[in-house]
Amino acid sequence: MIYNLIFGLSGGFATASWGAFKDSPYENFSLLSFLRSPLITVVYYMGLLTIFTGNQSNIHNFVYLFSAIALERLTQEYWKAFFRKNQRKNIYKIPQSFHIFGKVPTYTTRIIIGILITSLTSVIIILLSLLKYYGNYWIIPSIILSIIPAIGGVWKDAPIEGFEILKFPRSFIVMFLSAFIIHSYTDNLAILILGSAGLERLIVEFYKTFIILSTPGKFFPTILNKQWYTNRTVFVASYFLSITLIIALWQ
Repeated sequence: MIYNLIFGLSGGFATASWGAFKDSPYENFSLLSFLRSPLITVVYYMGLLTIFTGNQSNIHNFVYLFSAIALERLTQEYWKAFFRKNQRKNIYKIPQSFHIFGKVPTYTTRIIIGILITSLTSVIIILLSLLKYYGNYWIIPSIILSIIPAIGGVWKDAPIEGFEILKFPRSFIVMFLSAFIIHSYTDNLAILILGSAGLERLIVEFYKTFIILSTPGKFFPTILNKQWYTNRTVFVASYFLSITLIIALWQ
């Protein structure tokens, strides 16, 4: 029990750390926001363990963690896109709310769309969790899965930032490679998809955040808080501590 809690929290703190490193110089640091990711991740992680334990699925423990990370990311994105009322236009250059070519629908419309999409997503995940795959049958759903983040990124960012031809295939390639890694450690279709998505996020965000030190394009650069820009190095330590714990607890 304690092992599972620490393992699940470690994945969430890794997510929270890269988010705080990127966003705190613009949004300022919020302890509540920082703790939200670990708490959501560990709830999903423990839930997946409870649901799939004993159902004869061949799933490695770290795939549960990557799946929980994917569900946490999905929850946060759906919250921002559909259910968060405050759009914080003074901070975000790119709308974080659901928009159609840069135009954000009314809050009521977003809630209705959000309920429909959340319900549809939940039904799809539940149905996929009933299916197993064998041999090379992981390839086709993985290709379909890999297209989704590439199209989603274009839908969200391209109307404001413009279309970058080299950036478009990155998520597709990393997602498919993640699925190639994950498929040997599970036979459940839903967990294959979620685990691959979680691993893709870890790889891409590590590269963007700590390797090339990418500046988030969603913010207005004029709002940079120099104090938090300096202090954010603490999140590098918390990130690598989280990754160290994940590796140490790997079974």
